Amino acid sequence: MKKDNAGLATIGVLALVAVIIILEPLLVFWLGYFSGWLTKIMVGTQVCSALNTTFGTSFTPDILPWIGGALGWVGSFFRPAHASGNKSN
Repeated sequence: MKKDNAGLATIGVLALVAVIIILEPLLVFWLGYFSGWLTKIMVGTQVCSALNTTFGTSFTPDILPWIGGALGWVGSFFRPAHASGNKSN
């Protein structure tokens, strides 16, 4: 690799990492939204009934996709730094 191409490749990799860091929370939100939408379709009334009984609120099944997206987005910030495996003492 030529010296000019190495610098350009480094800039490209840094730009790709920046784009991934910016777009990853958006992707996590929409995956959570999709799972909330599936929940709404399959068991929406039961989930809302349980949430309303537990928290004393008045959720409707229409709001479940937004709740799923918000919980997915917030939860993405609390991932462990590494997977726990076998640790020797």
